[in-house]
Amino acid sequence: MLKKIFFAFFVRPLVLVVSGVHVKGKEKLVIDGPCIIAANHNSHLDTMVLMSLFPLAHINKVRPVGAADYFMKNKWFTWFSREFIGIIPLKRRPTKEEGHPLLGVKNALNNGVALKARVQFRLIVDRGWWFNKEVTLHTINYQLKYHALSQHYLLTRNDTNENWNFSNLSAALRKLGELRQYPLPNIQKSMGSNDYSILAVADMSPETLRLPLRIQSLFSDKYSIASEGVLWPLP
Repeated sequence: MLKKIFFAFFVRPLVLVVSGVHVKGKEKLVIDGPCIIAANHNSHLDTMVLMSLFPLAHINKVRPVGAADYFMKNKWFTWFSREFIGIIPLKRRPTKEEGHPLLGVKNALNNGVALKARVQFRLIVDRGWWFNKEVTLHTINYQLKYHALSQHYLLTRNDTNENWNFSNLSAALRKLGELRQYPLPNIQKSMGSNDYSILAVADMSPETLRLPLRIQSLFSDKYSIASEGVLWPLP
């Protein structure tokens, strides 16, 4: 809702009326279905101009990719970028101190900490000018741990009790991200006139942490990771 209000009463009047932007070839813009739009980048105003070309009914489905060092430079700007713009942050220059994004996860596994992971499917109901409604459709839970003696990673899917062994973490994570022909509940009967989408998200965090690390995890996200999510509009 915040994003739609921001674009309706501030961005669109500023871009399309005050600045006098003239649009050519708007009929070629893809409204339904996935697409990638790139600008001849001159300033961050390009993002607002491109997003303003879409109808307000679709604005929540438009997600710009922006530099994390700019749009996430402090907690207030991070909140604004996520809630009002819907930014997908991209790190242009990871620092040596940050290292690999999975370094904390690998260190936790190597220190005997089991990780819990989940893939969750949610039904997103677009309620116009009000807050969108989210309904959890299904959650698939996994456990990932490291066996020091065999030097293998063990992945377990909780609902089917399937187990897989991998000699390296990358292979285990690839399997964790693999999901084929997975049926979702039938939601057609409950649909009204609203716009509906399916959101798939994934996250991973330690099952247990010792007290010092548990306190540290409150102020750091290096022991857990989460995806931005993938959104599929329903026909």
